[in-house]
Amino acid sequence: MQISELKLAKDLIRKPSITPKDAGAISLLAKNLRSIGFNCKIINFKNGIVHGKYITLYDNNRIFKQFNYHYGSKQGNCKIYYRSGKLKNSCNYKFGSKNGLDIIYFLNGGISQITNYRDNFKYKSEISNNI
Repeated sequence: MQISELKLAKDLIRKPSITPKDAGAISLLAKNLRSIGFNCKIINFKNGIVHGKYITLYDNNRIFKQFNYHYGSKQGNCKIYYRSGKLKNSCNYKFGSKNGLDIIYFLNGGISQITNYRDNFKYKSEISNNI
């Protein structure tokens, strides 16, 4: 897909800034760059530390990993996907340590393994033979 430089420039000029309060300018650039084959990551920072949603993509623009960061530490539900877009792994973090269920899925959606964590340590794990 061809990018119209003039249209892109006009669209960017309409955005107030490309500073931390970018009003969509970075997303607009990423969308246009992805359309011509670039793999873009948008990372949120607060005071120089990763903060907020962090997403990496496959080259087919499907989500590979989706994490949430709270001032540099993984926090909350994190997901990893197969290239097809199906969920591969879902786990939870609290202040950078795995806490709670870590579920690994087969490509067909069935559960492969469930592990329960407390402060990054496994305390219970179940493996499924269901494929």
